Amino acid sequence: MTEPIDPGDAGFDPDRLERLATAIERDVANERYDGCEVVVARGGLVAFHRQFGFADRAGRRKVAPAQPFVSMSIGKQLVVTTAFQRIERGDFALTTPVADLIPEFGQRGKTAITIAQLMTHTSGLPMMLPPMPLELAGSLEAVVQATCACLPEFRAGTRVSYGCSSRTRSWPSACGAPTADTARIARSSPKTSARRSA
Repeated sequence: MTEPIDPGDAGFDPDRLERLATAIERDVANERYDGCEVVVARGGLVAFHRQFGFADRAGRRKVAPAQPFVSMSIGKQLVVTTAFQRIERGDFALTTPVADLIPEFGQRGKTAITIAQLMTHTSGLPMMLPPMPLELAGSLEAVVQATCACLPEFRAGTRVSYGCSSRTRSWPSACGAPTADTARIARSSPKTSARRSA
C-alpha cells in the first residue's frame, strides 16, 4: 500500500477525514462494531489510511495493516462490480464456465457451472465450505482449493441456495481481479445465514 500523502494533494479536506476517524473511534468505543481498516484514495493517491479498533475484541488484539476480515455479504457489491468490469473488457462472459478460468474448479461435477450461476446462487455449491482451520479462512489459496474440492448439492440452475460462504468473494480474486485491494472497509460482525429454494 502506498504511504498516505497530504490529503489536500488528493482533493480531500483533512479536517473531514479527521471527523471520519473520530466517528469510527466513537463507534468502536460504543461497540457498534469491533474494528476496521479504512483507505481513502483518489487517482491512486492515498490520502488516508488507518486501522481502528480490534480484530479480536475479547482477546484485545488490535486491527493490523491489511487485517483479514470476515465480511460476509459486504463484499458482494465489489465482486459484482469487478466481474462486470472484467466482462466489459472481454475477459470472460456471464456464460463462461468457472472451470475455464480456474481449471481445478471443474472437478467433482462442476465443469458446467457458470459465472452467472455463482453470482445468482444457483451453482449448486454448498452453503458453507468444509471446515478448515480458522487461520486458513483468510487465505485465498485455501478457500479456492476447498471450493474446487467440494461437491455440488444440486444440479446447477435448478434452484437457489444462498449462504454466508466467502466463496463468492474468492473466485474473482483467483481470476486476477483486485477484490482485496478494491476497498478495505469491513466490519467484523456476526451474520445469520438463510437458505431458500426456488
